Amino acid sequence: MPKLISMLCAMICIFCQHAFASSIDKSVREKLQFSFAGGGSWLQTSKNNQLVISDYETDSLHNLHVARSSLWKGGVGYPILMERLQNRQLLNQLLLEVNVYYTSTTIYGDVWQYKLPQFNNYSFNAPFTSTRVMLEAKPNLFTYQYISPYAIFGVGMAWNDLTYRERVTGAGIDPLSYLPLQEKQNHKIAYDLGFGMQVKISNRLSVMLEYLYTYLGSVSASYARANDVALQTPPVFTFHSQNIMAGIRWCF
Repeated sequence: MPKLISMLCAMICIFCQHAFASSIDKSVREKLQFSFAGGGSWLQTSKNNQLVISDYETDSLHNLHVARSSLWKGGVGYPILMERLQNRQLLNQLLLEVNVYYTSTTIYGDVWQYKLPQFNNYSFNAPFTSTRVMLEAKPNLFTYQYISPYAIFGVGMAWNDLTYRERVTGAGIDPLSYLPLQEKQNHKIAYDLGFGMQVKISNRLSVMLEYLYTYLGSVSASYARANDVALQTPPVFTFHSQNIMAGIRWCF
């Protein structure tokens, strides 16, 4: 969360510095829109995951379960092409936003040695954290009284952190043979698609509800181990998520 706050503050400062430049009049500055939202995130990952222990042993991960998590975002936006769009019935506004998102969850599952279910001797958990900065276009589809549905198209960069830890579950297995991998940060291109609904409360305040599908890319665990257990290739997870958020948008 501190990373989210610092990135959001830096982003807002840059926008404000540009918006309040002497070359931009007050009417333009007042169109800046600040937003904050939170909700639920349902992360999903690829099913065919494996880790290579040695030339003679490749283990596979099964029964994967990703814990539900919360998703938070904050950002700043600015409507463009207003004179061209404001008198149209359809596609009557285009908002460009820079948003910072943060989510954290844990992946659980079983480890089959040699990819065989009879050697289901370990379980694992993999804490996962993602912070991403997205540039998003949000075209209004139409406006009915105070309600405006809109589409969401976004692309940006995700900073994904993954840790991998095993636990011995099989009888007769050396209790020190589990594999603990340290945290690794992965930088990946991310994109999101979705739609939202905005309800205007006043000239400055609106409430919104959004759905997002987000692709976060492939995330690998570190090669760095906390013990002497052998490892050639760490596990790799490909993440995408379904997200629902509610929030507010404030125009100064």
